[in-house]
Amino acid sequence: MPYVDSEYRDRLDTPLNLLAEVIAAIADEEAIIPCGLINFSICRIVHYLFKIWGDYSYSDINDVIGALECAKQEIYRRLAVPYENKKKKQNGDVF
Repeated sequence: MPYVDSEYRDRLDTPLNLLAEVIAAIADEEAIIPCGLINFSICRIVHYLFKIWGDYSYSDINDVIGALECAKQEIYRRLAVPYENKKKKQNGDVF
């Protein structure tokens, strides 16, 4: 669930916004779509967390993968669905 308490959001927003700005800057400099940079960043964050946690189980890995899946679904719901609805209005329904 991405709707965390404001105290956590306040602590996370600045470094996450900075990361997004760095990704965007690299993508602009290299004239690339930043999907690989996004994937790399997510993998590094998750890997580093597991490194910090040290001992982890399959259940821990499963929980993180579940969080990533939920993040994917939230991105789809909040970004892709409105975009698709706009395009459907512009170009007509596929069905």
